[in-house]
Amino acid sequence: MNAAEYAHKQGLQLYVPTVQNDYTMLRWYLLMQESNQFLTVFEPSLAMLSNFMKFLQFPTNLLFYTQDRDLLYAFWMRPIGQGKALIGFWSDKEFSKTKLFRLLRASHAYAFTFYTVLFGFTQSEKLLSYVNKLGYNLTDAIPNAWDGIEPATLMSLTRDAYEKSGLKPQGYATRTPKGGD
Repeated sequence: MNAAEYAHKQGLQLYVPTVQNDYTMLRWYLLMQESNQFLTVFEPSLAMLSNFMKFLQFPTNLLFYTQDRDLLYAFWMRPIGQGKALIGFWSDKEFSKTKLFRLLRASHAYAFTFYTVLFGFTQSEKLLSYVNKLGYNLTDAIPNAWDGIEPATLMSLTRDAYEKSGLKPQGYATRTPKGGD
């Protein structure tokens, strides 16, 4: 089984612009705006709906999980050079930690079929302790890193550290074929 099949088996979908998927993204956007979560997950420059929807388009890859038409989990990757991606993820507050861990494993397995290093920025103290347990390296808060205005912590995870972390699902390799990096 490859990483894409594993992700699909876990219930993850790859975002492709369709009426149904765009409606799901709109509902997610509205949920985050109404609950004041949006600016803790995304930079202020994406706060307008048109900017947010444009961000979700290629070259961003978004994996998401829904239940009863509600988005409960999202993991996005955006290339930032050869073999590297800027990533982010979000889950509903009521989401099961066991299911979240399975989806994070599947999402990282998928991401590491394309990239050798993942980077992300966060302002969430709660997230910092969580990603540290996943094997991410964390920096001190970097001034102006959050949309040029607020401080944020840079988190990074290499494919090698991921493979040693125990996060990688059993049964397939994350390495890309020769010439893939």
